Amino acid sequence: MKLFSTISLAALCAKSTFGAPLDDLIDELPSYGRPPTPMFSGYLDASEGCDTAVNGPICKIHYWLAMADDSHYAENNPDYKPQSGPRPTVLWLNGGPGSSSLLGWLQEVGPLLLNATGGLMENPWAWTKANVNLMAIEAPMGVGFSYCSRELDHGKPCLNTDTNTAEASRAALVDFFKTKFPELYDGGFYIAGESYAGVYIPTLSRELLTNEDAQKHVPLKGILVGDPCTDNAAQKDSMDPIWYSQKYGLMDNVVFDILQSEECTEYMDKVHLRMMKQNSTSSDGSKATHSSKSHRSVGKQWSAQVIASELNEQLKGIQDLKERRLKAEELYQERVLGIVENEIEPESDDKSDMKTNLRMVLSAVPGMEATVEKNVKSEEQCQLAYRKFMMSSSHGLSQGWKDLYIDDYSLFAPITTKEDEQMAAYFNRDDVREALHVTDTSDTWPFGDAGFSYQSEFNACNWGPTIKFPNTTMVDIYQQIVPLLVRVWVYNGDTDPCVSYEGTREAVKQILKPELDGGSYRPWFYRQEAASLEVLAEKAILFGPDLVAQTLDQAQFAGEVTSYEDGLSFVTFHGSGHMVPQFRPQSSLHFLKRFLYASGEPGEELAPLLPKNSTLATISDDVFEAAMEDWTYLARLMADSN
Repeated sequence: MKLFSTISLAALCAKSTFGAPLDDLIDELPSYGRPPTPMFSGYLDASEGCDTAVNGPICKIHYWLAMADDSHYAENNPDYKPQSGPRPTVLWLNGGPGSSSLLGWLQEVGPLLLNATGGLMENPWAWTKANVNLMAIEAPMGVGFSYCSRELDHGKPCLNTDTNTAEASRAALVDFFKTKFPELYDGGFYIAGESYAGVYIPTLSRELLTNEDAQKHVPLKGILVGDPCTDNAAQKDSMDPIWYSQKYGLMDNVVFDILQSEECTEYMDKVHLRMMKQNSTSSDGSKATHSSKSHRSVGKQWSAQVIASELNEQLKGIQDLKERRLKAEELYQERVLGIVENEIEPESDDKSDMKTNLRMVLSAVPGMEATVEKNVKSEEQCQLAYRKFMMSSSHGLSQGWKDLYIDDYSLFAPITTKEDEQMAAYFNRDDVREALHVTDTSDTWPFGDAGFSYQSEFNACNWGPTIKFPNTTMVDIYQQIVPLLVRVWVYNGDTDPCVSYEGTREAVKQILKPELDGGSYRPWFYRQEAASLEVLAEKAILFGPDLVAQTLDQAQFAGEVTSYEDGLSFVTFHGSGHMVPQFRPQSSLHFLKRFLYASGEPGEELAPLLPKNSTLATISDDVFEAAMEDWTYLARLMADSN
C-alpha cells in the first residue's frame, strides 16, 4: 500500500488556502487504508438546477474526487520533475439511466479497484495516471448517495428527466469549481462516460456551454463518449439482437433467413412491438405514463384480439418493410396503448385461443378464407424459428434474463454478477459511508426504499410510448456543441452486444462533419505492458481480460479511428465490450492521454493520417505497398507517445 508522499501532503495543505474542502478529505478507506492519492468525497449543491417544485428545496449530488497521480512517471524516468502547473480535471459518468458512476469508479477508471474478494486494490492503469484529477458524481438524484427533499422527507423518489438531470448536474459542477475547488479551473475540464451517459454528456455539455454561471466557472474543453445512446434511427438495426446474433454465430443462418423473410414480417412486427413494450418499462416494471397492469397485458393482445383485423389490414397495404414497421409502431401507440384498462379482455395463455382468434380475424377479411390455414402455418413456422433463435442466443442476448449465459455487455466475457454484489455490500457498510462523508441518508446503495424515477425525453435509447422531443436526438445536440469544444471523441467496443459499434459509427456520420482527407477508417496502436502476477491474481474477473504477464515487443492493434473536422473522431476498441476501460484498461489509458495531450496536425492524435485520397487512388501497386508499410511503421511508433 502506498502512503501519501510528503510532496502530496504539502500540496494538499497549500490547496486548502484556495478553498479545497478539507472536511471532505478521505483519511482512510475501509478494506484498504490511506488512499494512493489524495481523495475527497462529499456533496455538491444541485438545488439551483433542480426542479425544486417537485423535488423540494434540497437537491444534493454525491461526488468523489482523486487528485492526479504522476508517480509512474517518476518510476520510469529518474529525471522526471513533478508538474507544477494545473492538471486537467476529468469527470466520469456511468449511464443507465440510474447506474451509479461509482461502478465505473471502482470497476474501470478509478485509482482503486474492487478486487476478487470484495476488497480494494490499486489500479495500475487508473486514469489519474494520465496526470489528471479524476472525479465521479452520482447523478441523477436518487442514485447512490445522492438525494432530494422529496426522497428524504417524504419517502418518494426524486423525479428526474433528461432535461433536469443536465440542469442539476450543471449546478453541481458550478458548485464544485466555484465553491469547493476553484484552484482546478485553470487545468481545464473534460467529461467522459459510457452507455446512457451518451445522453447525459451531450445534454450536460450544452448546459455548461450555454448557462451564464457555468460559462464563468466550469472550463469545459472536450468530451469522451463511449458505447453511447445517440440516435434511435441510426442505431436501431445494430441494436437488433437477431442481427447481432447472426453476425457473431449465435443462431443458425436458416433460422435467420426465415425470420427475415416476407412471410415472417407480420409475426416479427408483433415481436418488435412486444419488445418495445418491455423496453419502455421503468426500473420497477411500471410505465412512466400508463398503468403497469394494462401494459403488461397488451403485448399478446396485439396478436390475439379482434383489433388485429383492422391493424393488420392497414399494415398489409404497405410494401416497404421499414415503412411497415414504422406504421406498426404508430398503430401500436395509437390503438393499443390508447385502450383504457377496462376495455382490454383478460389475457389468455392458451395457444389454441390465439390460433382461434387469428383464424377469426383472417376469416373476417373478404377474400381471405382460402388462406387462413396457410397463414396459421406461416405463423407457426415463424414462431418456431423465433424460439430457436431465443434458445441459441441467451434469450436474445437479454439483459434481464436470470439464466443468461452470454454476457450482455461483452460477447467474450465470463458470466458473473459477483462484482456488483460485492460493491453493494461495500457501500452499504456504515464505516464506508462515514469515510466517504455520505451519512445524510441511510438509504440502501444504489437505490433506497423510495425507488428511482426517470423519464427519457429524447429519441435516443428511448422506446417509450411518448417522447417529449421526438425530433431531437444526440446528433442534433452534437451539431450544436462540437464547434464549441476542442475535441469530441465518440468511441465503442467492437464486441459490445448492448450498443454495437456499427450504429454508433452511423450516428457519428450523421453529425455531418466532413471527414479529413486521409482521416478515414484506419488502425491505431498501443503498447501492451506486462501485468504483475500479483495484479493478475488479485484483480476481479471482469477487469482486463486481455492482460498478460509479459510485455510484448511490438505495439498492438487497439482499434480503428476516423477523424473529422472540428476535432470530432469516431474510435473503436478491438475486442472490447460495453465498458471499455474495464475490458481494455491499457489501451483506454493511452487513448485518454492522447485525447488530452496530443499535439500536431488535427486528426493525428491517435494515428497518422493516411495518404490523401487522390494519392491512394492513383499511385502504382508497388508505391502503394511501400506507402502502407511506412504508414504502419509510423502508426506503431505513436503507441509510445503520451
